[in-house]
Amino acid sequence: MTKKELLAAIAKKAGVPADAAAKVYDATIDVLVDEIVNGGIRVDGVGTFKVVGKAAKVCKNPKTGETINVPAKKVVKFKAANALADAVK
Repeated sequence: MTKKELLAAIAKKAGVPADAAAKVYDATIDVLVDEIVNGGIRVDGVGTFKVVGKAAKVCKNPKTGETINVPAKKVVKFKAANALADAVK
C-alpha cells in the first residue's frame, strides 16, 4: 500500500476530506518518530517501538575473507501486540 492509497483509505474510513486525513497522518508520523527517537512508544493494538543499541563487532566478508569492523549503532525494534499478531495468524 502506498502513502496515497493509505491516505485515501483513512479519509474514507474516517469520513473526512483527503487533505484533513493527510494532515492527521503527517502529524501522527511526526509524533511517532519523535517518541521513538526519545526512547520508544507503545501503540495499543499495534505494538511497541523502541531504540536498542547494537554492539560493535568484527565480521568476515564471505566472498573475500577480509575482516570488517562494524561500528556500534542504534536500531529501532518493533514487537507486535497480541491483537496484531493474532489478526495476522
